[in-house]
Parts: sequence; structure tokens; C-alpha cells
Amino acid sequence: MKYSLTFLCLLVSVLACKRSRILTDDIGENQELSSGANLEAQPIVDNAPNGESRITQLQIAVTGPGLTHFIYKIGPSDQTNCLLASGYNTRAISEGITDDISSLPDGPITLCIVVQKGDQWQDYGEATKLTWTKATGALESIQGLTSVITTQKISLFWEASSSSEGTLVVRSQQPIAWSPEDGQVYAPGETIEDVEILASGDILSYEDDGLTDNQSYYYAVYAYDIENRYAPPSLEAGIPSATPYTWISLSSGALTSGAVQGGTRFDGSRELYICRAILKDQSGTVITARHPGKFIPDLKGDPSAGRCYYAFGEGTVRADEFEILVLTRGTFEEAFQWQDFTVGDPLDPKVFVAGNEGADRDLFVCRFQNGVNNLFTPGKTFQGDPCHIDAIGAPNSLRQSASFQILLSK
Repeated sequence: MKYSLTFLCLLVSVLACKRSRILTDDIGENQELSSGANLEAQPIVDNAPNGESRITQLQIAVTGPGLTHFIYKIGPSDQTNCLLASGYNTRAISEGITDDISSLPDGPITLCIVVQKGDQWQDYGEATKLTWTKATGALESIQGLTSVITTQKISLFWEASSSSEGTLVVRSQQPIAWSPEDGQVYAPGETIEDVEILASGDILSYEDDGLTDNQSYYYAVYAYDIENRYAPPSLEAGIPSATPYTWISLSSGALTSGAVQGGTRFDGSRELYICRAILKDQSGTVITARHPGKFIPDLKGDPSAGRCYYAFGEGTVRADEFEILVLTRGTFEEAFQWQDFTVGDPLDPKVFVAGNEGADRDLFVCRFQNGVNNLFTPGKTFQGDPCHIDAIGAPNSLRQSASFQILLSK
């Protein structure tokens, strides 16, 4: 079949014109725009997500010299083709892109932008194409949270997180149950309920100085993303002190973290911890003695029913007011050691003074193996005296021994 040269030229012209059309729902299907095949215009795109992003509310600015409008589409990368006319939306340059993409699935996202300059539009093949990975799953909690505790100071350290924008650090003198509200920005110095905001930002450590020694402090560290959504907390607690140990009042009877174990109940059913009873004069204000003994936690299945018992004379006394020995940092082996001892041996200069009886008698922590299972029970001694323990309930048990172990501090 033969075609005239004029017909062929007309056919080429029609095809070229058809290629220059931009078909969108907003502009109007089959609306014909001037060809932009040679349009020298590239938009400046600001504030677009990049890399791995948790952003769901877009605030993207599209600008450029002489640009008046643009069309764009956004979606999962495997479903978004910048060369296809369907799916584009129209915006004036001043409007930007403010879509909420929370309904899009996590994974690779593609944004296509085609701009208008004067009465000409870019060709689809010249579209600006941006990609990133939407990752809005649960934000990972801070990892590797550790503390270094010294006198009047607790320093916190943690690992960097690639999925977080920053870290929020809070403190309380009670275990922390509070959680930050997503979308809320918290400023250092704020106090919410009994929680104090200490720091917020792109940080990997925090030094909490000027604390009161021998006071318990509790910390929660939260990772957050660019939209201020918060991960579950990582928790830490500490007791600043000049030594790696201290005495903590435990009148509630609930076992505290870091309590120093001194032995095991005669039947092996539970650990025994080192405590000391607080004795006062008749006015109830002046402490007259501190007697080391054993703390039995979780009596009868009640976590708040632990009690301190100490030997006195030929009997046993349950203390209504007492303290428990706790580590403020490090391990037992770093702070203490047990030394074999027999009455008459010279006292080691590092013997741990745990209490007193009157103004001139120091009391020390001791223990010896007791009962049918030969398990250690902690008790008290003083210079030249046997080790006395509370052996209540233990069959075939001794209440004192001239050979025992005595607690030394390092």
C-alpha cells in the first residue's frame, strides 16, 4: 500500500502531539497541553523523606524559578510508574504536598513530580522521582542501657539506634509507670506527676549530677521518631554513694533490687539477705543500736511481707524497723568477701562494720552452715564473740558457732 508524503507527515505530527498530552483526573482527561520535551525546568524538592523513614504526614515543598503548578503521585514503588499518566494530582507550587500516607504499607515508596513552567509541562519521562522506605512498625526500644554510679552522680549510657530521631530521659524517686504521649514534645525541667524530664535530643548518654547519696533514683529512657512517637522504655535504677554499697530502709517488707544475699533458708526454699534492725530509745527518736540479722523475703507468698530477724540473747527478735544491705554498683565480689574466722583470730582491718550496740561496741555480719542441709545463715558477731544467728524453724540447728565466716569490705 502506498501513502503520500503529505499523509505520512500528518501522521507523524499527530503522534507527536498525542505524546505531549498529560492526562490526569485533576487537569481533565484528554486535556491537551503544550509539549515539554525540551522544557528546562527541574523542581527544588525540600523536606521529603529519605532512607528509612517513619514519617506518615508529608510536608514537602516543591519550588523552582518560573514554576506555577505541578502534578504528582505517590505510592508503593512496585505500583507507581512515573511514565503512566494515571494517578497524578495537581497542585499549585505554593501548596506543596501534604498527604497523609499512613494507609500505605511499609516498604519502598515512590514519589513522582512533573512541573509546569508557563504553559508548558514536562514530559513524563523527565519526571522527578524520589524514593524512600516507609518503616512505621513498632519503634525499637533503647538497647544497651547501662549506668556508672559514684557519689552524688549517676551516668547513663546507651547504644545508637538507626530507627530513632532522638532520646527522651526521665527520672523519678519511685519506679516509673508513666509513659510519654505520642506527638507530644517534652522539655527538660518539666515535671509530670512524679516524673522529671531530664533531657531530650540526639544523645547517647546523660550525666545526672548533684544527687543525694543513699537515695534511690529510677530512670526511663525512650527512643522517639521524627513525629515524636515513643518506643517502650528502657529502665535503670541506682543509688549514688561514696561506696559500692549502702543501707536502705525497708520497712515495707518488699525486697529491693541489689539486696546482698547472705545465705539460704535451712530447707533451701528461698534466699536470705543481710539486714539490720534499728533499735531506738523510749522517745522513738534516738537510735541506740543496729543489730545485723537475716531478711526473709516473700513470707507466705506475700511480696510485701518480708521481715528482718536477729538473734538476741537466747532468742529471736523480729524487727519492726530495719534496713537492708544493697549494692549500689558492681558485683558482690567487687565490694565484699567472706573470710573464714575463729573466735580469737585478729580482726582484719577490712572487717565490715554493720551495726552497733551502744556507743562502744561494733557489730559485724557473720554466717555459718546450719541445719540438716548445711546451708549458710547470716547473723551477727562482735570482737571476741561467736557468731549468733536466728535459727527459728530450723530442725537440729545451732544458734551460735565459734567457727564461722565474717564479712569484709574491699
